[in-house]
Formats: sequence, structure tokens, C-alpha cells
Amino acid sequence: MILNFRMQLWTKRKLFATIFLLFFSSSTIAFTLKQLLENQIDPTLKYRSIETAHFEIHYSEDLSELAASIATQVEDIHNRVTHNMGSQFEEKTNIVIVHKSDETSVYTFVFPHRQIFLDAALPHYGLGLSDFNGWHNWVLTHEFTHVVHLENRDGLYDLLSPIFGSWMRPNQLQPAWVKEGLAVMFETQLTNRGRGDSSTYKMMTRMAAYEGLLNDPNFVAPDSIANFDNKFWPWTLRPYLFGYHLMKTLEDESGHPIGEFVRANSSSFPTRLNPGLKSIGIGSFQDLWDKTLKSLNEKAQSEIQKLLLKPLTPLEYMTNTGFYHFDPEISPDGKTLIVTYDRPTEENEILQFSLDENAWSPPRTLTNRSTGYQSAFSKSGRFLAFDQSAHSLRYYLISDIQLYDLKTKAFVGASPFLGARDPTIHPDGKHLAFVVNQMGKNLLVETDTSWQNQVILIGDVGYRRLTAPRYSPNGESIVLSAHNEVDGGEDLWLVHDHQITVLLQDAHQNMFPQWTSDGKKILFTSDRTGVSNVFALDLQSGDIHQMSHVLGGLFYPVADPKLEWVYVSSYRGKGYDLARFAFNSKKWKWVQKVKFSDLDLENSQRVSLPATNSSHPYQGLNYIAPQYLRPSILIRPDTLQLGAEVGAADPLFFHVYSLDLRYDTRTHLPVGRFFYFHGSTPTAFDLSVTHDVVPIDALGINQRSLEGVFSANIPLGTDENNMHIRPGIAGQQIESSTKDNELGPQLGFRFDSEFKQLGQSFPKAGNYFDLNFRQMYGTDTPSSGISSVHLIFRNHHSFGQGRMLHSSIDAGSYFAYKNQNSFFGVGGQMSFPYSLGSRMTFYGYPINAFASSQAGVGDLLYTFQLKDIQRGWGETPFQFGRLSLGMRAQAASISDLTPRGVPWSAGIEFIQDIMA
Repeated sequence: MILNFRMQLWTKRKLFATIFLLFFSSSTIAFTLKQLLENQIDPTLKYRSIETAHFEIHYSEDLSELAASIATQVEDIHNRVTHNMGSQFEEKTNIVIVHKSDETSVYTFVFPHRQIFLDAALPHYGLGLSDFNGWHNWVLTHEFTHVVHLENRDGLYDLLSPIFGSWMRPNQLQPAWVKEGLAVMFETQLTNRGRGDSSTYKMMTRMAAYEGLLNDPNFVAPDSIANFDNKFWPWTLRPYLFGYHLMKTLEDESGHPIGEFVRANSSSFPTRLNPGLKSIGIGSFQDLWDKTLKSLNEKAQSEIQKLLLKPLTPLEYMTNTGFYHFDPEISPDGKTLIVTYDRPTEENEILQFSLDENAWSPPRTLTNRSTGYQSAFSKSGRFLAFDQSAHSLRYYLISDIQLYDLKTKAFVGASPFLGARDPTIHPDGKHLAFVVNQMGKNLLVETDTSWQNQVILIGDVGYRRLTAPRYSPNGESIVLSAHNEVDGGEDLWLVHDHQITVLLQDAHQNMFPQWTSDGKKILFTSDRTGVSNVFALDLQSGDIHQMSHVLGGLFYPVADPKLEWVYVSSYRGKGYDLARFAFNSKKWKWVQKVKFSDLDLENSQRVSLPATNSSHPYQGLNYIAPQYLRPSILIRPDTLQLGAEVGAADPLFFHVYSLDLRYDTRTHLPVGRFFYFHGSTPTAFDLSVTHDVVPIDALGINQRSLEGVFSANIPLGTDENNMHIRPGIAGQQIESSTKDNELGPQLGFRFDSEFKQLGQSFPKAGNYFDLNFRQMYGTDTPSSGISSVHLIFRNHHSFGQGRMLHSSIDAGSYFAYKNQNSFFGVGGQMSFPYSLGSRMTFYGYPINAFASSQAGVGDLLYTFQLKDIQRGWGETPFQFGRLSLGMRAQAASISDLTPRGVPWSAGIEFIQDIMA
């Protein structure tokens, strides 16, 4: 959740009140129509449900096999997690399985109900997700740990939970490092394979200690470890990495089960951790912090001393910016090197280096790239293939392969919604091979360059992840990496004449295979020594040699055609940089000789699944009994509105409603809002009924309004679900100096691509256009009725480096017949925590300073970043993000004021983002 505040000086009491209002007023967490439409899952599919003792699994019918597989695993996961947490609860957890995105998406929430959302796509190992045995067992163990942690409640919370429902969950307000650290610890302890003990986490802490970063507050500090958005490395990994080590130290030092810490916090005031720490003998968070960093540093220094006993491989660095440099690739003539660069302050891009003997030119941007890791040159060196994801077919984020012409600097082709990634181009220039995401599984597919004549090279191998296929120089074979669900390692496979040969299977992370130009060897990365180094496998002898010895880790090795240099992505304390080292076989260390074997697809890691006769059609309406009851508070200058909100959503979010009912202390009237969303068909429907009383200063009256609007959302276009025609019916009762009852049709058009992107350089981007026409008829109006049109347009344009220009127009007109209530209120709005504002916002003037049948406001706001703070406040989950300065200018057109000129306003404002 992101909130914007105008800058004020806060006392501790005011800050406490702010925290209370953020989480206990209904307006901060309600689902918006925009969110529901953007995240709508495909309503044209059929969905079914499977029930187990503690879970309800909902899935689209094409994922029946995956759902059945998960159903056989979840009860064991439930028993292991609840036993180790020392917590039990009888309520069932919903698991929703859909294939909505080719980018792995998994998340858990307990409000408004308890749910794990699992996208069926297997994760690419470029995401850093490789330390697992079976993917679904591992990821559901991690996510169900969140459920048990967040559901924990004791004392007063447990007594009130039957009344207030899913809202009464104090652990929701614990910082991210606690939530993620606990889940990483359980994934590591309960699945025998997890990130906590991985070579990756050890590498990160080892290099941080070696470079002195454990004492650098930009790298890690108590007030930033809960922050996913901090732009300094380790960026989004910070809560997972240091959360795990803090929780592990907590358990080791206290000698108590971690469940005691969880339960103690489950009865204390939200956001507080000290009660839990003291309950297991840890004096304070500072004590825990000091012990954790001391332990990390000691372990890292011990590793470093052992590694320094052998000479390190000299590395020549080509970049010095850190973060991520994925998959360096060299053109067949050896003159061009490309690498995918990912960092938090700019869009991802492919960088291009020109190579000249032993020198290289500074990199330049070849093209932007939204997602993806692997790229491939054609044999001619003219064309480049790479994958990236885009919104497609309205409800999906599909990964497809782009063909880029390096000569013309233009895209010349793209795969047609194949869900394809990791391309490799055949030396004949007429074929490609790539990994396809299909029904939660991976296939290796070959097509021609027009994406026709599809040949499946590797078919159904269960839920093993396939990555990084590479054609041999002669095009006769493909080498790739395949995840092993038994031992958790990455195996190397060779595909030749539709036969799979296992080259290497040793339970280690054997990744990023690449051929040498002569086709005799395969270079790859392996963590078999505890550190990721580069190895060479000789395909004739089966000999494996270690080519490097480093402190950090080397990834994505690729040798130039002359076999003089090996280019790698090298990990240092602040991320991964592009580097190279000499291809000198005289310094290689022989490791072992391996024996290749054919893979038996019929008997290898295949699981016989039970029939799913217990499944039944999904019934969303069975889940919309009220799921929560929470206070609802709105503060206005001369009144206080007090009440409560109830609401619910079914697991697929096809049915969502909320009823917010409050009492206005000034007018003694009931006020509030009812909202309902129906999204089980391609045309989604929404209904809102709002009752409110607001002062109209321009007329010196109070206006009471009761408005109901029922709209259909008919989608247009074939890609993003952000453009709709909105026909509907509107009814209203407005009472001020007169009372009018009106009912009539409305027709709208809405295009909405506005978004906020956490962790990136775009605080807001895109466009919003909403045009709405109403024809209202009432008992006191002529047959022609009241006509009105209302237009809202917003545009957000980024100039990079946190600089944005926001422009908007808000204009409306009543025409044909008019009555005394046919006007638009134009004026300012109250600052937080007040909620009152005008229908058309015009800063610098009182609320509803103008009332006119024709009005419009134009707005220009230029904002630029003053400081990206990314620091927290104590042990609370609040993180202060970007502090910006805004310069705003507005002008209004008010029909009643035309002879007296054009009102305008200008000013500056400070905007502070707070992430909770």
C-alpha cells in the first residue's frame, strides 16, 4: 500500500493516530474497480474445486492434473508447518491455481479471506529460485507459513475474531523481514532445500563481509531490512536474506521454538516485536541485530580464509555498476557482446559492447527489454532473439520471443502467443528452439522462423523446469539445464535425435550451459565446491575441469570464438557485474570423469496421480458470506462519521462486495457506500450506491445526495484489460434547496493505463480517459430530461530520474433542461486525515467554492525527487519512500464567472510516499 502525504511536522501522538487511521478506516484497503478489472482472471474458462481436510483448491479445468498433484501434497505441508509453528486452526485455506502469467506470480493474504494464489508457470532460474526439490511442495510450504503466521492471534484478538472476522489479524502489521524471514526459514528446514542454506545466500553475505558492507547502512540497517523498494543493493532481496538470518539467530540464541515468538506477538499491540523477543529471552531487537551481524561476519570470514588458501582467478571487469547483468552473449564473429542489465532506477535494457582484440568500447543501449534473461545471435550475427512478457489476450501476461535486426535496428518478428522463453537459433538461420510454458509444465519446442512446423523435442517430463537450451555449433544437438525434483539440483541434458542424454546429475546447481566454438566442450556454472565457479565438460572423454576459483561467484559463462576469453557475470558485494578471465586450459583443475546415460522418460520422476472424482464445479456465490467487520471512520472539519464496514470476496474474485455504513454526527443521517463487482463473464458489472451530505459553500447550503449507478464493462481490444465501453443506468436523489428524483441511462468510455510501480523509477505513468454521458428523467422535469456530460483526462510523462509531468482536465456540462441541483462543485480538498473534497479539485480555494452547470479545471503538476529515503520508523512496518517537490498550476472555466475572468491557482507541495 502506497500513500501520499503533504509534508507536516508530526508529534508522536499524531503519528500514532495516523497509524490507527491507516489500518482501521475502510477507505484504505477497499478494492477499486480498476484493480478488479486489471486482475480479472479469464472468465471464459471453466473452473473446478477440490476439497481436502484443510484446503479448498480452485483451478481452471485445463490445470486438473496440476490441481490433483497439489491436492496430494498440501495436507503433509499443513501438518509440517503447523507442527513446527506449534499452531493449529480449523479454518480451510483457499488455493487458487491459474495460468495467468508466464512470469511466476505467487502471493498470500488473509484479508478479506485466507488464500494462496499460485500461477502455474514454473520459475526461470534467473529469478534466483533454484533451491528447491519439487517446486510446488517448496513454494506452498513457504506460502502456507505466511498463512499460519498471519492467522496467529491470541488474547483479545482471539476473543474478538469471531465478531470481526479476517480483519482481526495483528500479525499482518509485522514488518516484512519477519514475514519473509520466517517463511524462508521454514522452506529451508521443512523441505530439505531452501534459500537459507543456499550457496547464493552464503555468497551474498560472504562478499558483503569481504567488502565491509555489513557495516554500511546503505547495504543493511535496522530501519531498511523491511524495505523491498530500497534502491541500494541487495534491493528487493533484503527482507528475505536478512529476515532469514535474523529469525535463524532468534531460534538458535533463544533455544526456544520460533512458534513462541510468533504467539507472543499475536497478543501484543500490532507492529510491536519486543514482547515476542522478551518472551524467549532476547532483551531487545538491538540485541538480536548485533548477534546476527556478528554471527554472519564470523561465518563469512571463516569461508573467506579457506578460499584464500588457493590463488584466485584474475578477473577483468567490464562494468562496475552492480545489480544484475544477465546472460552475456557473443556474436559468432566475436566482435559484439550483449548483456541484459536490470537495476531499480531505469528500464531494463540490452547493452551492447564492441570487442576489438583485447579491448572493448563502453556499452551502449541496444534496446529496452521488459522481462527475460536469455538472448541468442543468429549465425550471421545480424539477428538477435530474446524473450520478454507483455499483456496479451486481455487476461494474460504472455512471454514471447522477439526477433531484432541489428542492422536496421528494428523488430522483424515475434512468436504468436506461444508462452515461449529462452530462445536459441539454429545455425541454419531457419529454425529456433525455445522453452514453452504450457499447463504448468515446460516443453522444448523447435519451429521455423515463421513459427510454423512445430516439433516437440522434449515433451511431458512432469513439473521439472527446463531452461537455457543451446544449439551445438553444427546444429545437431541441444544442451540445456533441467531441474531435478528428487535431489533439488540442476542436471545437464543433451537432446539429439529426440533422445535425451543425461550429461551430469550430482545434486548441485549445474546451470547456464554454453558450447565452445569447436563443439567439443560445454562450459557451465556449478556450486559443487560451495562457490559458483565455471567448469568445462569434455563431451568426448567425459572429463570435468574447474576453470575458475573466486570468492564471489561466476555465472553465464560464454567463450569467445577464438577461445581466448571467458565472459561471465561475476558477483561482488553490490551485485553482479560483467567480467572476463583468460581461457587457459593449463590452469584448469581436473575434477572427475562422468559417464553419460540415457534418460528413461517413462520411469524418471513421474508421479501417478489419483483420480479427481472429488472435484466439483466452482461455485463462487458459496463464499460471499461476510468475511470481516471493521470500524469505518471519516473525519471532516465539522463532523465525524462513525460506523462499520462488512464485505467479502470469493476466491476467484468474481464476486466482491463491501457495505460501508456510517452515522454523520452533524446531520444525524446514515451515510456510506455499497459496492458490488461481478466478474464471472467477459462483460463485468459493477454497482455502487452512495449516500452522503456535503456543504456547498458557494450556495451556502448542505447537499444530501443518494446516487446509484449500475454499469457494464464491455472490454475493447485484445491485449490489456484497460479499455471499456460502460453502458448503464444511474439514479439519484438530490436534496438541497429543492429535492429532485431522477433516473436514466448513461453511456461511458474508459481507457485506464495509469499505474504505480513499486521499486521502479516510475511513481506514476500512463493515461486515464473517462467520458460519461447521462440522460436523466425525473417526476418534476419535462419529458426532454436532464442531459450531462463529464470528461476526465490525465496524462503522466516521465523524464527519468524521478522527474514527472502530470497534466489533467476535469470538465463537465449540464445542458437541455436544468434544475437547481444541476451543478458541479469546484474547489479544494482537506488534508489528511480529513476526507472532504470537491467533485472537481481546484487547489487554493475552499471546498466547493464554485457551483456551476458548466465547469472545467486544467491542471499541470511537475514533480521531481528530492530524496529517495527508503528508511523505516522503528520496528513498525512503515517505510518512508520517495520525497518529492511538486509545482502545480491550475486554471478553471466557470460558466457563471466568465465575465469576471478565469480563476487560477499556483503553488508548491511536498509529497512523501509511505509504504506499509
